Amino acid sequence: MEVFMRMRNVSKIISTRKVQKIQLNCSLRAIDDYPKLFTEEPPRYDLIALCLILGLYCVIGIAELISEYGFPAVERISSTFGFTRDVSGAILIAGASSAPEIFINLYATLFTEGDLGIGTIIGSSVFNILAIPAMCGFLSGPMGIAMDWWPITREILLYSFSVGMLTGFLLSGTIEWMEALTLLIIFIMYLVWLLFLNRVAVNRCRRTDRECACKCFRVEATVIEDEGKIREYETDSPFNFFKWPTGKLYVKFNWILTYPFHLAFFFTIPNCKRRLTRRLSLLSFIMFVIWIVTLMYVITWTATVIGFHLDIPDVIMNMTLLAAAVSVPELLFCRTVVKKGFGSMALCSAIASNTIDVTFVLSFPWLLKSTVAMHLGRTNFVTFISEALYVNTAVVFLSTFIFYISLMGSRFYLTTTLGIICFFWYCSYVIIITTIDINTFSPISLPKCTLG
Repeated sequence: MEVFMRMRNVSKIISTRKVQKIQLNCSLRAIDDYPKLFTEEPPRYDLIALCLILGLYCVIGIAELISEYGFPAVERISSTFGFTRDVSGAILIAGASSAPEIFINLYATLFTEGDLGIGTIIGSSVFNILAIPAMCGFLSGPMGIAMDWWPITREILLYSFSVGMLTGFLLSGTIEWMEALTLLIIFIMYLVWLLFLNRVAVNRCRRTDRECACKCFRVEATVIEDEGKIREYETDSPFNFFKWPTGKLYVKFNWILTYPFHLAFFFTIPNCKRRLTRRLSLLSFIMFVIWIVTLMYVITWTATVIGFHLDIPDVIMNMTLLAAAVSVPELLFCRTVVKKGFGSMALCSAIASNTIDVTFVLSFPWLLKSTVAMHLGRTNFVTFISEALYVNTAVVFLSTFIFYISLMGSRFYLTTTLGIICFFWYCSYVIIITTIDINTFSPISLPKCTLG
């Protein structure tokens, strides 16, 4: 016990020296990590309105980017390499959705001393695991969408294991290079499993000739994930720049509103819907990811400015508004996929995005920073300002368990009822995390730094 207390005291001394080194006894503001625009003395409601309009316009741009370029490229790559829909969702869609978070955490870990990176990713994890299924449930229609329990269970188990490891590592308040390397190895094993071992495991372990003993896993309706060989780029026509749309006023207004985006995309991204560029699916996917990262930077910036002028604490911002902003690509991807009836693909991509966030997006910058610091003769670990991060990851683990129990209760049907349940639990999560991070129970968060 005495040894344990000494270790805790050493950890606190190191953290205190870290704070003294950067001459801070407060929590850094997220607004300091962005350009010094829109940072006039708050509140400025005109800047709030401007950033809200700009952020929403970028959301519309991402929606058009996904439907016109992202999903056709994913379908084309999946067809070329023989991926099943759940695997393409777990690798391609989840990877593209996690790309903005990679750059956010790289910048936050290497160039700032705050908890912006990990706080945003933890918040977006709960958003992906509860809010996105809620949205998918609301879009599933009155009959619902039958899902395959096997790939969803696979993703839940892998993600739960990753979050459990992260929670254990965060108990000390630091991440050492060996712990970051462990998470990175889990990510490599996860990719190897999806690319090479998943099909073998399905063929050898899954018995489709017998009925499952548990009723929760008996899906009576037909799962349409892999039925039919028609690809979207063969049936959907690309955006027509010279034809005025017919139909409702909304369609015409949307055509005018998104015209600048389509013009910029046309000159920078090969469209898999067009015959001349159909074979450039990999280049199309890469350029699609670059555009996602660019638009997401603007969205997260505007969301941070809104939170700054509304005086929302950054810890709560990271867990709620900024987390929702970061999850916009995943949300819109799942919206597109669910409307086509692929429920398992949507949920697999949302959960796999979380696994990639924990095992790569967080671990790689941590490993890079700790190893570089170690070679420079500094401490070989990464420290954090907030002392509640392990509590937040534990809540994420609990949210994952609740989500899977809800799926079992619905017998893996994506329905409106499941959407309501997930939305209720997400609201509960926001309330719990808010009460913890505003020091309701104990002083675990530092006060905000003043601008200057």
